[in-house]
Amino acid sequence: MENLRVSIVTPSFNQGEFIEETILSVSGQTYPHIEHLIVDGGSTDHTLDVLRTYEGAYNMRWISEPDEGQSDALNKGFEMASGDVIGWINSDDVYFSPDAVSTVARAFVQNPGADVVCGDLARINERGQLMNIYPYNSYVIERHFPQPSTFFRKHIVEKHRLDTSLKFCMDRDFFIRLKRDYRFHHVCKVLACLRMHTATKFYYLGAEGYLKERALIDQRYGLRRDARFWTARAVFWFLRLRGYLLKLRLAHESSPYHFPFITTHDNLASQIAADLRSALGINA
Repeated sequence: MENLRVSIVTPSFNQGEFIEETILSVSGQTYPHIEHLIVDGGSTDHTLDVLRTYEGAYNMRWISEPDEGQSDALNKGFEMASGDVIGWINSDDVYFSPDAVSTVARAFVQNPGADVVCGDLARINERGQLMNIYPYNSYVIERHFPQPSTFFRKHIVEKHRLDTSLKFCMDRDFFIRLKRDYRFHHVCKVLACLRMHTATKFYYLGAEGYLKERALIDQRYGLRRDARFWTARAVFWFLRLRGYLLKLRLAHESSPYHFPFITTHDNLASQIAADLRSALGINA
């Protein structure tokens, strides 16, 4: 695949409960040309102990220092990145399978005009259990982004950075700009899992801060509740229904295809995670 280099950026702050699974999902990728950049905002839980454990076990670099929030951490990571392609996965999310990055690299090579490659997205709970599958659809992407399963060429972050004034909707603002300025290519494959738990911003969707930021972004990009909006909502709910049906189908497939990096999912997943630690020379 022309030795395309991929940088994975992970912003981190007090996610010690989940970050090892994120690390395993990156270190366990079959694609060989990956660097993993973890930008921690000065965690006070056991996150740094986990990072020190995996330091030197694979191509990972990390820093920990006070920052201005998630957007600032990501911007730092984008500056550190040396790859041709950049992925962004948060410290509580995981890649769906070991060939996720290989799939993305192949898509970029086979579609040289594409600036952004994205795949479908799974949602999991804090225990790693599948909640739903969200198939990608270009019609609704301005309102619903498959962020962990989206990768973009380095030249994009040389021009676009995350807005550090936004605390809830920085990803939405960022991907709206990308969708309007660049060419997207979709691969029909679940690439990543977005974890839902009580500390995620999705539990603040009704909060005043979130609603203010969402209204600001709608105004910034001229997004109105017009016919296109309601059509997009209809498509979105149709995709959610498809996702539930896909979930039922996946539930009957063999376990190795499910979330192999989620150590709490089942005994097989725990064994796979243990094997990965052993391969990396990490003592549990």
